[in-house]
Amino acid sequence: ISENKIVNVENTGASNEKQVKTTATNLIFVNVFGIVWLAGMVSYWIWNVMAFLRVKKKMNEAVRFRDNIFECEGIGSAFVMGMFQPKIYIPFHTGEEELAFILKHERYHIVRKDYLTNYLSCILLSVYWFHPLVWLSYKSMIKDMEMSCDEYVLQDASAKERARYSEVL
Repeated sequence: ISENKIVNVENTGASNEKQVKTTATNLIFVNVFGIVWLAGMVSYWIWNVMAFLRVKKKMNEAVRFRDNIFECEGIGSAFVMGMFQPKIYIPFHTGEEELAFILKHERYHIVRKDYLTNYLSCILLSVYWFHPLVWLSYKSMIKDMEMSCDEYVLQDASAKERARYSEVL
């Protein structure tokens, strides 16, 4: 009986040692992956802040067109920016016909609070930056938002207005 106890103690000791090594290895992997994840998250935020500052610099030179609409030099297309009081930014020298389409489109983004959805998406992307399906979902969401606003603009449009809107896009 005493021999069996000794064998069991020896087996338990070897088992514990193996378990300790496995746990230590797992902790190393968790730490390494944690550091990589955190580095990716920090990199994502640095990139976003830098992009925001570049756009914000252009917005500082924007001129009020009317209400919450600003004209700005150096932007390729209209967009909404701002969290609590969103503003519409349009390129300088936008034609009147184009302006009507653009403003209807951008105002619908504001009505639906798409700008808040974009901020929430940034937070989710920063956490799940490593997951390709999250990026694919984000791109699909942005495309769906834009198509939905386009459909809103065109819901009561004539064939001629639809053709003109597609040219404006």
